[in-house]
Amino acid sequence: MRYYLGWIALLFLPVLGEGRSISFPVYRTLLIADTAKEVHHKFQLIPLPVIFYTPETKIAYGVLGVCLFRTDSTARTSNVDFAIIHTQNAQTVIEPTYTIFTKQEKYLIRGMLLYTKFPELYYGIGPGTADSQEELISYKSLRAYNRFLRKLKPGWFVGIQQQYFKNIRHYSFVRSAGTRADIGR
Repeated sequence: MRYYLGWIALLFLPVLGEGRSISFPVYRTLLIADTAKEVHHKFQLIPLPVIFYTPETKIAYGVLGVCLFRTDSTARTSNVDFAIIHTQNAQTVIEPTYTIFTKQEKYLIRGMLLYTKFPELYYGIGPGTADSQEELISYKSLRAYNRFLRKLKPGWFVGIQQQYFKNIRHYSFVRSAGTRADIGR
């Protein structure tokens, strides 16, 4: 019970209203020809606590958000969107998605990571399956999609893309008589 109370307490953190965000200004001093020049980089974090219910997941809670920052004044704003969700059925999803522009937009890095720990009910294939064939399967997986691009001219980028998928673990449990526990192994 204490575990759930901690998560519910997150809902009562100070709420960001009227379109405001938490800002963390960062200052750097660059030494150029014996002169100090101050460069201002602004980092914004906009979190949003979330709670919802679906019949499949029961109560789910977590945080959604976005981080915004600039590498310099000539580059577009970079961002990292994220979602961290946990459900009453012990399902977890962690998903950051990002678009990062380097100085003068020379490089563009875009991608997404996805970690899931997701037990769910499985009834078999086809419309003729009965409720008595219910089986709980559980798996953990990691996915990554990344693009590394270099600017050719304004608005034109070329580069490589990487895709990765790893099924970390798979478990299958018998839920009722007559089902198999070794499917998918």
